[in-house]
Amino acid sequence: MSEQWGVVIQPSLLAGETEGIALLTQFNPHGIFIVLEEVGFLLMIVSFFALFPIFDGKNPLEKTIRYTAIIGFILAIVSFALISIIYGIHRKYLFEVIIISITWIELILLGILLTRYFGRIKKSALKSRQFLMHIFRKLSPFIFLFLYSDLSIFKCFPERVKQCS
Repeated sequence: MSEQWGVVIQPSLLAGETEGIALLTQFNPHGIFIVLEEVGFLLMIVSFFALFPIFDGKNPLEKTIRYTAIIGFILAIVSFALISIIYGIHRKYLFEVIIISITWIELILLGILLTRYFGRIKKSALKSRQFLMHIFRKLSPFIFLFLYSDLSIFKCFPERVKQCS
């Protein structure tokens, strides 16, 4: 990645065009790389948070998965708010380190918990051949939303291109 930016930054520096280059360097604590990394980890936390409605807490393992997803989301939001209030725009790498730590801890915990959860379902449901139905029932609201949001691509067929544009 740095080699790609070297193709842009090095010729700009040689030509004396230094305006805006500071945002593109990886060593700037206020640069675009840090912001994109923070946004990426925040989106990962949001995706973990989207898991909690699936696990309704009928057993202790589901409750643990649910609370892990919720607590990680709350920690991320609270840490962002506190760091923004305390440090303002001078937060540098602090929020990046905290959000990476929260995300990786949650990733490890959810990985272990989901492995145990699906392992239990697989053992009990393979005998009754209802494993796929159980998974489908848990994920069906999200599958429906995904399919419904993508139905708009089917509205434009070649014979109706003029109507869609």
